[in-house]
Amino acid sequence: MKYAEPLIKARLIKRYKRFLADVELFELDTETQKPKQITIHTSNTGSMTGCAHPGSIVWISNSHNPKRKYLYSWELSTAQDASSDGEHLIGINTLLANKLVKEAIEKGDISEIASAPDDFQKIETEVPYGAEKSRIDLLVTQHNGQKCYIEVKNVTASFEPGIAAFPDAVTARGTKHLR
Repeated sequence: MKYAEPLIKARLIKRYKRFLADVELFELDTETQKPKQITIHTSNTGSMTGCAHPGSIVWISNSHNPKRKYLYSWELSTAQDASSDGEHLIGINTLLANKLVKEAIEKGDISEIASAPDDFQKIETEVPYGAEKSRIDLLVTQHNGQKCYIEVKNVTASFEPGIAAFPDAVTARGTKHLR
């Protein structure tokens, strides 16, 4: 998946409330010649344990929408990789996880589901199912009629380098999805 435009590198100052964080941009403010601090929106309401440390590098996008209260959104965070001295990226924007998985299936990148773009008949999103009418993220229907129900989760709780967990908070909605 490619972003519409390059992301902006910033340093996390702090995350507060459920949807807000303050960051410091690496570009200097033209008036003060100091790093500019802005408040950004995050769609991730979880605790984000291990990937929201003050001082960590984050990547943000600019919506260019003057009607939004917060123009910038938190897209990615960096975390230490347990298997090396490097870092890896963590997807913070919960709105992208489903799109990313759908795109990978359509391209044949998830061979357990489809090893080529034409290995399935159709992919549907947000399909109601079950007695409680929960919505499954993706429903892939094979040419033979076999169905594959897929629930996609954005995993952002990292209690030690290289290991992530879901959920990172109590979730009645998540329990409902399992029924």
